[in-house]
Amino acid sequence: MKTRFRGLPARFLWGATASVCLGDLSGSTSLGGRRAELAGKSVLVVTRDQLAAALTLIELDGIARRLIVCTPDLSSEHLPAVVSKADVDAIVSDRDRNGDGLAIPLRVLCHGTISPGTPDILGTPVPTEWVLLTSGTSGAAKMIVHNIASLTAAIGRAPGNRPVNSNNIVWGTFYDIRRYGGLQILFRAVLGRGSFVVAGAGEPIGEYLVRLGAHGATHVSGTPSHWRRALMSPRSFARRFKATTGTTPHAWLLGQRLAAAEALLEESDAPVEEIARLVGFGTAAGLREQFGRRRGVSPRAYRQTFRAGARSGPGTTPVQLDQHRTGRVGGDQTLVEAEFGQPA
Repeated sequence: MKTRFRGLPARFLWGATASVCLGDLSGSTSLGGRRAELAGKSVLVVTRDQLAAALTLIELDGIARRLIVCTPDLSSEHLPAVVSKADVDAIVSDRDRNGDGLAIPLRVLCHGTISPGTPDILGTPVPTEWVLLTSGTSGAAKMIVHNIASLTAAIGRAPGNRPVNSNNIVWGTFYDIRRYGGLQILFRAVLGRGSFVVAGAGEPIGEYLVRLGAHGATHVSGTPSHWRRALMSPRSFARRFKATTGTTPHAWLLGQRLAAAEALLEESDAPVEEIARLVGFGTAAGLREQFGRRRGVSPRAYRQTFRAGARSGPGTTPVQLDQHRTGRVGGDQTLVEAEFGQPA
């Protein structure tokens, strides 16, 4: 998978304590240079840190015969059954697990950072099986087999096939990437030409929200239950969010989406309908309404004005637009209609 990142503009996986540029993955390793030892193996990936898990999965797709992705709440008493059923012959972890009682001699330490590694092996990649575990309420977790095609099929079916410079899209999620829902968001970010803010191990929700804001997250996914746990009460969260950012959650998210739309209007030829989908408005009508209300012009007029100003060069004063590219929204914030928890 990581060969797909060669030559792309800078995009990142941001963790709580480290970050990785996706363009640096080719020719680098998070496995201490031991990737070749895992070729053709059935590998159990059991990590505490999500960023370490993400880097391991990206590096071993097409190398390992099978990747078994352990969920963070998998009980140690159920690990032997998983090892047996999945025919595990290697374990990758971000901590020492030599005392876990599992008779697996090949152990590789993974990291949430990368270092220079051996050049990528050219040739036909191995069709890696991805095994995800369900979160059963009782008993051992069930194991569901996928491949990279089935895991990314929904992304490939997304409307709009025109190449777009969407590197300004920044994803975040309350799902754990070691579960199906979180893995889908990881794939949407790294294969859809975006960046991803990864939650840290044990990171408080409030700190994760602050990091999402610091990195300019445009798409944040989660179930209503996730949001209730994150926000506690809407009034309390709105008060704390405004104290931290100076604006309301609705206004902040709308500002991020409008700023992302402006960048795509400036840098791509994508139609307004596709831009609306990419930045989270859903429909062109929604983008036009909010863009006209907040910027004073239509998206099409904004694009024409920007490009006319770019062609005219220095000495020309472009049309002044309200709050251009700041990601902040002024005026009456009660007009903001974008829902903070709205699916992106």
